[in-house]
Amino acid sequence: MIALDTNVLIRLAVQDDPAQSARANSIVELANESGEAILILTGVTLEAVWVLASTYEFDRAGIVRFLNYLLETSAFEIQDREAVQRALLKYRSSGHFPDLLLAEQAQLHGARRFVSFDRKLAALWPRFVTADDAE
Repeated sequence: MIALDTNVLIRLAVQDDPAQSARANSIVELANESGEAILILTGVTLEAVWVLASTYEFDRAGIVRFLNYLLETSAFEIQDREAVQRALLKYRSSGHFPDLLLAEQAQLHGARRFVSFDRKLAALWPRFVTADDAE
C-alpha cells in the first residue's frame, strides 16, 4: 500500500501541471494494474476539498465529481469510506462537506451526539448535531 499527499490528489483533479499530473495519473494506473492499494487519509480528503473549493473555485458539483472519482476508483482505499459516502449523500444537496464528514465519523465511531455551534449543520441533522449536550 502507498498513501498520497493532498498535492497529488489536486494534480489528479485539476491536471494543471503537466509533469506532476502525468506522474499522479501514472501512480493510479500502476496501482490499478498491480492491485496495490492507494490509501487516501481523511485529512487528505478534507484538505483536497478545501483546496479545490478555495484555490481552484470548484463548485458543489465539481467537489461531488471529485469525491465520486475517489470512491469509484478501485485502487483507492478511502479511510472511513462509509463516513465519506454518507457525508457525500448529504453534501449533494446542502451543507459543508468537512462538517458533514466529521459528524458522520463521530456517529460511526459511536458518539451519541455531535456538539457544534454550527447552526446550519444542526439544522441539517437536528437529532444528532446540537449546540449543547443537555438533550
